[in-house]
Amino acid sequence: MTSEKPDETQAAKFPHLRDTVRTIANTAPTVDYISVLESEPHAAAPGLTIKYVPDKLILTSQSFDDYTAAFRSVAFDSLEDFAITVLSDINNEVVPRWCQIVVWRHREGSANRCVVVEDRQPNWDNPALLSRIAPV
Repeated sequence: MTSEKPDETQAAKFPHLRDTVRTIANTAPTVDYISVLESEPHAAAPGLTIKYVPDKLILTSQSFDDYTAAFRSVAFDSLEDFAITVLSDINNEVVPRWCQIVVWRHREGSANRCVVVEDRQPNWDNPALLSRIAPV
C-alpha cells in the first residue's frame, strides 16, 4: 500500500454521492472487526464491495443502499476513478481504521476487470485480522 491519499478532486466531481453517506456510532469502538457491504453490478454500474474496520463510526446499511443507487446514474471515466471516489468518500465520512474498496465489471465477450484500493489510519495494524480476508 502506498502512503498517498485519494485525490480529493475525485469526490469534488460527484458531491451528491458523498451526501448519501450516513453513519451511526460504533457501539464497540475498542474492538477490531471487519464490516463488509456488497452491491452486485447493475446495468452500467460496476459491482462494489467495501470492507472496513470501523473506528468511531459505522456506515448504515440504508446509507450503503442509497449510495449504490446514487452512483448508478454517474458516468465514471474508469473503474479506477470510481474506486478512488468511493475510497475518498468512505475515508472522509466513516473514517475507518482500515478500508478496502473492490470494484468489478463482468461483460460478456470482453475481459473481466477488477480494481482494488486500500487505505488505513497511520499506526494502525492488525495482521491477524487482515489475514482472514480472502485475496482478491
